[in-house]
Amino acid sequence: MRRRDFLRNTTAILGSGVFMGTSLPSALFAQDAPVTGGTLIWGHSETTQNLDMHQTGTASSGRVLQNIHSSIVTVDKDLNVIPGLCESFEAAPDGLSYTFKLRPNVKFHNGAVMTSADVKYSFERCKDPATGAVNFEVFNNVAAIETPDDLTVVIKMSAVNAPFLSRLAENGAGVVMPVDSGPTQGTNPMGAGPFKFVSYEVGSVVK
Repeated sequence: MRRRDFLRNTTAILGSGVFMGTSLPSALFAQDAPVTGGTLIWGHSETTQNLDMHQTGTASSGRVLQNIHSSIVTVDKDLNVIPGLCESFEAAPDGLSYTFKLRPNVKFHNGAVMTSADVKYSFERCKDPATGAVNFEVFNNVAAIETPDDLTVVIKMSAVNAPFLSRLAENGAGVVMPVDSGPTQGTNPMGAGPFKFVSYEVGSVVK
């Protein structure tokens, strides 16, 4: 092939590539209207490790578990802390206590209704050194966790911790698990997130 023909053909190919590149997104990213239910299939290149949300520190496990669990608070697109499993939250003016009003009738995947006892259990489990939680330090300044009723949680602080609420938005710290579910979380994770755990084949698939 002569050099002139090669350059002409190459230019034609590149030109068509640019055209395709600008026209593909509208087709690739077109979405149907949201629907309830169904199956989401998602793949990644890492092996999922420990399935205990408190203990795992790997991104591969976190990507799976953040769909099984929900946190008491979360963040919006502007990174503002907003209610998650709670309906509302309030920090005391002196920064030494936080009051959370939980959403009523939130159910875990085993059908049990979430109460303040589950929140207390989850946070105290994360704080307990014996758990080996990755984010245990989030609760370093927590002096006590009180549950005046089934839908109210009051966290008393021993010292002001300005980023405390935003740290609770992290799945590893702010997730709520059923009371006494800790021993089986590593093999049968249970939470109140949008997806329910079914099974796990090491190095293959999590359902």
